Amino acid sequence: MLEAMRETVEVLNQMSGSHSRSIKFIEDLLDHTLPHLYPSSKGGLPSGIRSNPEMKFDW
Repeated sequence: MLEAMRETVEVLNQMSGSHSRSIKFIEDLLDHTLPHLYPSSKGGLPSGIRSNPEMKFDW
């Protein structure tokens, strides 16, 4: 039972790492292709709710 749980945790950790790398890749693409729309997206999502609580955009 414990070994099965360890294997499950290992798979979840691998999936989490893969998703984190994918998100980082997308953020880097946004920084490169749309720097005028997302000038400071390093360290978080470009349209993060904390930085834009009312979800207003200047398009």
